[in-house]
Amino acid sequence: MSTAEVRRRVKREFELQNVSLRVDALNLAAECCVSKTPEQIREYVKKIVDRLIVENVEDEIIDIAILKQCHARLARGKNSQNAKVFEVINATAWKKELLDPITKSYKEIKRQDVSAEQERFELIKKNVTTPNVLPLELLFSRSNTVVTVLAMLRRDTMSSYAIEDPTGFLKINLNGAIFEDGIFFEGGIYMFNGLYKNNMLEVKTVSLPALRPEPMIRRRRSDLWDESEMIAVFSEVWLDSPVVLKKINSVLSGFADFPPYAFVFCGNFLSPKSTTDPMPAMDKGFRHLNNIIDQYQEQYANTQFVFVPSSQDLPTSKVFPRAPVAHGDHFRGMSNVHFASNPCKLQCRDVSIIIFREDNIFKACTNAIRVAGDKAEIPNQFVKTVRSQKHYSPLPLYVTPVVPKFDYLFELSPEPDVLILADDYQQYIIDGDSNSRPLVFNPGSFATSEKFEFITYNCKRNKADSCEIPE
Repeated sequence: MSTAEVRRRVKREFELQNVSLRVDALNLAAECCVSKTPEQIREYVKKIVDRLIVENVEDEIIDIAILKQCHARLARGKNSQNAKVFEVINATAWKKELLDPITKSYKEIKRQDVSAEQERFELIKKNVTTPNVLPLELLFSRSNTVVTVLAMLRRDTMSSYAIEDPTGFLKINLNGAIFEDGIFFEGGIYMFNGLYKNNMLEVKTVSLPALRPEPMIRRRRSDLWDESEMIAVFSEVWLDSPVVLKKINSVLSGFADFPPYAFVFCGNFLSPKSTTDPMPAMDKGFRHLNNIIDQYQEQYANTQFVFVPSSQDLPTSKVFPRAPVAHGDHFRGMSNVHFASNPCKLQCRDVSIIIFREDNIFKACTNAIRVAGDKAEIPNQFVKTVRSQKHYSPLPLYVTPVVPKFDYLFELSPEPDVLILADDYQQYIIDGDSNSRPLVFNPGSFATSEKFEFITYNCKRNKADSCEIPE
């Protein structure tokens, strides 16, 4: 485009955003956009307008001084983002965030004093796309009416069920009901369609709630990553097993020429049949692991090592979030070794990763009243359920105990780029979809799988691959 065409397009894009520029500001904006495509110009204008909103600029016409200030603030933000190369965010530092519809960005907020169940319900309710969903209280004035409701599944008696929302409680009849894709359990929030009569809902179909996708707040920048940069993820790493320690040494030796960006090791860190006193055994295991890593100190000087405990690791805790294991003394002086909470969040340049180590598939299936599909489909059905609940630990608190004030840690809002659900179930990889939902995978059990399986995640391509150690 010619300079005049660029100037006209820039002016038009600002006018579409109800923003007027003085001549000097328009000249500067056009100069900044000379080499940009129409789409890039539109993106530039959007960033400037968003910045004006954040700065609460009320001037009717924007002059060059205000525009330069916006440029400076955006550049500062970009530099600080790039500088944040790696960060482990533990549960105590993990803040609740809410989408600001004006700035189109997530902001830290103070958690409201409401129950975890109510928060889960409200998060789904405000994102559901199904039209004409009625609150339960409106059903009580009707009869012989086909209705669709969003509600939490409850057990009424040993042989009957009910549903509940913030407005009421209603008995249901599931005889003959058709269950669509998903895993359905007590405490889950689902769409119920059926005939309401005589204070009872005769359910015809039960389905996962269809939700609108999270907005695309930021775009991944592939130029921040080299093609070979990856994160290797392991689960069930038994440090009291000589065979496991030998295989870890093989992994480190194999990757030495092309060091990964990070290694993530998830518990359990002790085998269930450990006959020795568990605390000294775990301490000894981490000491041996440190000795192995120390052999490759030069090759892995820039590689991050992250350890995420399970609920079985000492000190054992059945309630989430659980604190990191306390064996950092063996890695004193190694700034690239991190002991994380469970769950935790990793910020790796522009990639956001959530890690949760818990055997949730077994719990979900054990507590389910219906599981769609055959056994091979269970991982896919579980991930569908997790996405529909906007919560990666969707089981009721009495099944997977969570400190209520920390339940927001498990919300999928904002959604990460990658969700690692380390489980003792079989390994699986569920790719993200067109609605920008995250890539989800379970690395499988390193210690118990036949060929010591794990998963590598390629940061540039946003792709996970199954790996194993050859004999």
